[in-house]
Amino acid sequence: MGNCPSTKELQKNELKGEQPPPVFPLGLYLVEPLPKRRIDVSLSETVLEVRRRVEELVGWGEDSSRLVFSGDLLKDTQRLEETGIAEEAEIRLARKEKLVLRMHVYQARGGAPPYRGSFLVSTETVELAANIPIGEQLDQLATSKMRPRSTVDLADQADRPMLYLFDGSVEVEDRLMRAGCTVLDEAQRGLTAVEVVGGRPGYELVMSIPMSGSD
Repeated sequence: MGNCPSTKELQKNELKGEQPPPVFPLGLYLVEPLPKRRIDVSLSETVLEVRRRVEELVGWGEDSSRLVFSGDLLKDTQRLEETGIAEEAEIRLARKEKLVLRMHVYQARGGAPPYRGSFLVSTETVELAANIPIGEQLDQLATSKMRPRSTVDLADQADRPMLYLFDGSVEVEDRLMRAGCTVLDEAQRGLTAVEVVGGRPGYELVMSIPMSGSD
């Protein structure tokens, strides 16, 4: 492995207009989940690239796990050559137990303009269990956010908050009005949190709470 070029050497070659030398393949052993198996990677690959390939290999959802080497969680942005991984090293795939997301809560209000509409009432960080239906978890959160009413039935479409998913990388004033905002329909509510948002790093949630009788 001493012949493997470093990142600096590759960058120098690129600046000179030369073709970088080949990066030699590396054989690793994935020991968890079982059974143990060998995978071929390159030192130039990022941890993210390897992790997603391994997730597909074992049938786990994209971005549902982390790669572990020598007891340490590897950062997705690292290249393998930066991690100390060597030929025939053993790596593990650790499933995420929770997903941490930002959620923006809007409350609908009635009355005459300019008071009528949906207004942002809170932005907070929420933790969702990775393998429980996302709709079930968000309905529980919604119960604590909604104003007390004499009759609230979250199975009733009129009472149930609308849920949206959107790319949070661009800041806007009103997330309910932004393009590309996706409504979580009944089918998506029945999927696990990992299945809905696991493969979408940077995505955030919007909960839009309907009016109560006093609003």
